[in-house]
Amino acid sequence: MGLERFSAAWRENYVSGAFAGEHDRDDAQCVFCQLATEPVDASTGVLWRSEYAFLVLNAFPYGSGHLLVVPYRHVANFEDLSDEEYLDYVGVLRRAVTALNAAYDPDG
Repeated sequence: MGLERFSAAWRENYVSGAFAGEHDRDDAQCVFCQLATEPVDASTGVLWRSEYAFLVLNAFPYGSGHLLVVPYRHVANFEDLSDEEYLDYVGVLRRAVTALNAAYDPDG
């Protein structure tokens, strides 16, 4: 399979356009911090919350059912999560996989 299948040139405007410039790089807010304060609702894309992580729809997915499990705490590496955060994160991931299997009944 060629890499052109993964190309999404139409996203260039989103990344480099006016919307991308609306946020000051020094405002200390990232998209995940902003989503962390949003309610679980179809309009926000936030699907589930737990104590240490939340589940959100990808705003611009490459494929159906693309979800993100996001820890509330910023860490540089996955292994930097505490044991409690890790177990909670994996629990959210398991719920997401269960929901995707029920919704899409994938072959793989």
